[in-house]
Amino acid sequence: MKLRKFVPIALIVLSAQLFAKCVDAWPKVVKADSSATITMQFEEEDLKQPDKLKLLYYNDDGIRADGKPFQYATPEIIPFEIKGNTIVATTKFPSETRHTLKLVNSENETVADVKLYSLKPDYFALRPFKGNMHMHSKYSDGVDKTGSIMVATCRKVGQDFAIETDHNNYAGSQEAVTTFATFPTDMVTYHGEEVHGPGNGTHILSLGATEGMGEWFKQHREEYDATVKEALAKLPPDILPKGMNTWFVASSHVIWDRIRAKGGLAVYAHPYWRPNYRQYIPKPISDYFLSELYCDAIEVVNGGSSENTILHYQDLRSQGKKIPLIGTTDAHNSRHLAGAFTLILSESVKFEDLAANIKKLNSVAVEYVPRTKKHYVHGPKRVSQFALFLLEHYYDLKHDPLCQEEGEWLLTLAKAKAGELNDQDAVDKATKALQEAKGRVPALFDKYWQK
Repeated sequence: MKLRKFVPIALIVLSAQLFAKCVDAWPKVVKADSSATITMQFEEEDLKQPDKLKLLYYNDDGIRADGKPFQYATPEIIPFEIKGNTIVATTKFPSETRHTLKLVNSENETVADVKLYSLKPDYFALRPFKGNMHMHSKYSDGVDKTGSIMVATCRKVGQDFAIETDHNNYAGSQEAVTTFATFPTDMVTYHGEEVHGPGNGTHILSLGATEGMGEWFKQHREEYDATVKEALAKLPPDILPKGMNTWFVASSHVIWDRIRAKGGLAVYAHPYWRPNYRQYIPKPISDYFLSELYCDAIEVVNGGSSENTILHYQDLRSQGKKIPLIGTTDAHNSRHLAGAFTLILSESVKFEDLAANIKKLNSVAVEYVPRTKKHYVHGPKRVSQFALFLLEHYYDLKHDPLCQEEGEWLLTLAKAKAGELNDQDAVDKATKALQEAKGRVPALFDKYWQK
């Protein structure tokens, strides 16, 4: 019988004390093909036995820091300095990809494992923003009383912007925009609406427009009808099979054009929504919309009607077509706002910048499964790969916990504004907390993006 080998408990404790826990590292995003200095911060005041540590470099693309290919299973050793409770290392990060800095001890045990991403100049000049652009309040068929409650909840689930889009009702988003203008917060919201014009069942998201489309239909019906007739006369013949309603096409063109004329982004919503066991827009018409892409973007991810739209999007992409896309929840209850969002790389969170970058294909549609905490990203490969890195190593760890706190405080103010909460002390505390927290989420860019 073999004798079991016992390790004295004292030695285990001593080994654990030799190396501290890494609690943070920055920057997380650096310039591709350039040198960058990375700082790894540990929980101890001073790191012990630095002579027993090695810093290893790995590149997801299999390229060394000096640009040469890795030999199989042979990591590159990077020099570093110890400054109090930090390790500081400077090296080059070749190509646009993910990198790993792994700190190991003399037994080759991992002490710290730091991930970062390098970007080429065009993407490095942009910053990521998450948002939901399709949701409903009691201004149409939602459960929650106001759009501002929905927007506050979006902050709680880690978003930087949100747009309320009630059915043919601009007022829900107006309430949210007006209310949030009084809150001390970096969370922003814009005007929006889910439009379906008279005689046209197509659902169209009007995002950021300066005028409500539903109001136009009601107040200027004759102008709408005349404009659609003009558009109908200009349509090429035989664009649809016999029996298909070309009024849908003409009306949608008119609505998309008017949204753009009013400064908005025009989006074809949930193409494969199937109420009552059928596609809500007959397939030949929907296929025409998707192939001609007269709108600005397609809602590829939408609550429970995403699968076939994703497949269609992938098919169009395989044909070489460039398809701007967004992802949304289409939530009718604030409890359902975590399941999807759009991640946009943009110069800022201003609407005009967000809209321009959606059109430039700098966005992805993201599905999130809370039960498994798994993200599914849909969009062009380049932005999707960066999005996957951000979701795991930036949002979950740094960004979203701060947003969750702020969202709770915003909900207090939004519910008080809606008459759902009568507690002035809670309102005062939430207001003060938001004032003190203002600016801390945008400040993450200053720390985690290379200067």
